[in-house]
Order: sequence, then C-alpha cells, then structure tokens
Amino acid sequence: MKWTERMIDKYIERWVMPSLACNESFPWSEKLFVKYLDMSYFKYYPFKWNPALISDFGYIQKYKYFLLWSSICANKNLPWSALNLLNKWKDYIDWWGIALNPYFFLNDENFFYSNLNKRYDKNYRNFRALSSNAALPWSLDFICSYNAYWIWERLSLNEGLPWSIQLIETYPDNLIWGGKVPGSILDDEGNLISPTGSLIR
Repeated sequence: MKWTERMIDKYIERWVMPSLACNESFPWSEKLFVKYLDMSYFKYYPFKWNPALISDFGYIQKYKYFLLWSSICANKNLPWSALNLLNKWKDYIDWWGIALNPYFFLNDENFFYSNLNKRYDKNYRNFRALSSNAALPWSLDFICSYNAYWIWERLSLNEGLPWSIQLIETYPDNLIWGGKVPGSILDDEGNLISPTGSLIR
C-alpha cells in the first residue's frame, strides 16, 4: 500500500491512530505528527522508535526530551557528519546506540580507538553492542586485543568478522555454533567449508 496524506484524510474517522502511529511503513514526519498526532503518543514505545520519525532531524530537535536516544543514536540514516550531530546532541548521546551504529565506524577508521577509552571504557553493555556491529575494523589482531570483553554469542553471528580457519582454530572454545551461519568460511583453496571443517558440496 502506498501511504499518502490524502488517503489518511479521506478515511480519517476509520483509522486506529495508535496503530498507524507505530506503523513503520507510513512516511511520518514532523509535519504529519503535528497534523494527526500529539504528545500523548509518546507513551507508545513502538512509536518512539519508529524509523520514519527518528530519521527526521526537525522532529528530533523539537521533541528530543521525549525520545529514545538509544534508537536515535543507532540510526545510520541521520546526517551525523554534515550537521556535526555528535557535538550538537552531546548532552543526549547514548553510547550503546552509537556502538550499534555502523555509520561511525564506516566513515572514520579510527572511531573505535578514539572513543574506546573516552566512552566505552571496556563497559560490558557497550561491548555487547559492539560485538554485533559488522562495521568495526575487524581483524584477528583486533579481536585478540579485546578478547576478554567481547560477547561471543553476538560475535559468533557477526558477518563482518574475517571468518577463516585461523580464526576458528584461535577461538574454538569461544565461538558458538548453531543457528545463523556467521559468514563465508573458506579453506586455502577458496572452497566454502562448514563449521565442522567438512567441505560443503
């Protein structure tokens, strides 16, 4: 269904507005929020992290005291660099959300190192988020350097890791197999292998 303002207006008496407010496919914006909703909708958690709204800079600025900053900070679609949002929103930044956001690590290869001691401080909660982020500067040396802090359940599902026989043999007791395959694992000839080491035909 293609959502339009005209369609909403046509059936305005029939919509279940709390459900529509939480609908992630509806193109919510600050303008439409003002037209159809009000601040009472902030009591609905799915509404507070609706991707359409937390990608609208004007909306965030206007209602920043009522929003979930962990979700905003995890949003890769905001103009983080263009508007210097890390500095602009420094009083609201949630570093758990930043740890989940690939934008920073893809756009600044030193972002992890320049913020680890300042913000992450080997904090369990933040390393739990970092362990899921495929955009970190993953390498075997990098993993080894912070071996004591990774959450291996999440790391084992991270497709950004440099999956290889060497990685598996380095951490045979840390990696957790099962469920989603973490990534392509190749032998020396470039053949795809299974976690058990047998060649996948």
